[in-house]
Amino acid sequence: MEALGMNNARIESEYLVRQAQERAMAGDHFTAVSYLKQALDTYSRNAHALTLLGNCQDCLDNVKNAIESYDKALQIDPDDAETWFNKGMSLKKIGQINEAAQCFEKCMDLNFR
Repeated sequence: MEALGMNNARIESEYLVRQAQERAMAGDHFTAVSYLKQALDTYSRNAHALTLLGNCQDCLDNVKNAIESYDKALQIDPDDAETWFNKGMSLKKIGQINEAAQCFEKCMDLNFR
């Protein structure tokens, strides 16, 4: 029964992520963040939600929070090249060039395995 509850949480979380994606694509990153926080409250191990949250936070110039979201996503899915790339872009934005380059290298390694 517990597995069924976990599956329902994942489904609800993904539904909220889709709502967030629609808002983000419309340029409403603030509302997208709200949906993503709800998605993560529903299922905290949703790496996709964490990456999208990082993207929205970056768009809102909350770069430190974006990097934290990317780090959490990478703890769940360390092989997500897109998240490594996005983290690198955020690090570059705040002048952490060496750290950004490491993220870009990891992204390239994952893409060309």
